[in-house]
Amino acid sequence: LVKDSAEELEDEADFDLLEERLLSYPALAIGQCHRAMNGMAKKVRKNVNRAMNLLNDYQQDKFDKVQRKEDLIDKYESRLGDYLIKLTKHEMNTAQTRQVSLYLHTINDFERIGDHAVNIAEWVEYSITGQHRNNEHQDYLNN
Repeated sequence: LVKDSAEELEDEADFDLLEERLLSYPALAIGQCHRAMNGMAKKVRKNVNRAMNLLNDYQQDKFDKVQRKEDLIDKYESRLGDYLIKLTKHEMNTAQTRQVSLYLHTINDFERIGDHAVNIAEWVEYSITGQHRNNEHQDYLNN
């Protein structure tokens, strides 16, 4: 049995907010989503900063951490998105329906910002090493 590190437990603590039993109470479930989204936003901001800091202090372990945290951000999008979709199957008032729709768009935006952090890290790596690990940019680099 592999124990999760303290960092992993902290990273995923927000997922505990998304309790299935709260889905029957949309106001509570939406509040919990809001809290989890705040956690996601903080992690996205930290990862963008982490990627930007590579410009001044490139280290492979720091680059790898940007990649690992992006995986976590993707997990946030998946977990929150699944929870919000389940919530749409419950009766909600107009304001709650709008809020859920806004949250679905927002988590998608946060995830995309997280992708940009990885892109920044990859471009820093390329500028330092001349090697780019992402083939989708290869055509651009060869021109």
